[in-house]
Amino acid sequence: MKSTTLMMSVVFLATFAAEAQNQAATPPTAPQQVPEPPAYGTPISLAQAQAVIARVEEEARKRKAALSFAVVEPSGRLVAFGKMDGANYSSIESAIKKATSAAVWRRSTNVFADGLAQNNTVILQLPDAYGSRGGEPILIDGKIVGALGVSGGPIEGELAKLAVGTVK
Repeated sequence: MKSTTLMMSVVFLATFAAEAQNQAATPPTAPQQVPEPPAYGTPISLAQAQAVIARVEEEARKRKAALSFAVVEPSGRLVAFGKMDGANYSSIESAIKKATSAAVWRRSTNVFADGLAQNNTVILQLPDAYGSRGGEPILIDGKIVGALGVSGGPIEGELAKLAVGTVK
């Protein structure tokens, strides 16, 4: 019994030493350059927010999808909301959370979804970060004026990107 324990300890220490040597021999990689997020602009108006929702709803109807849509201002506060007939009730809060996340973090929620897919669980600790596709910042003249959240189906991320590119 003592010899088995001793042998296991020796194997563990040898493995630990080999891993330490490999880590010491591997040069550190340069930190990844993160682009500067766009600045905030004047908050989106109700008319602009309703136009965004109308565009994404029209596209959802063409694709026979029942979705929920939320548009928030840069602070993450709701400006306009729409829920299509037949959309899941769970999609209501999800659309709002996606929009809020995209606005306050100034980036697509795809960033968080991709991070979670790579086991970057620290994202779960970030306030207002929502790790699901379908949240996109809305930019006018290169500044974030709000964000759109789309929820309720597999095309939500695609529709969110389509809708935010035409805000005026």
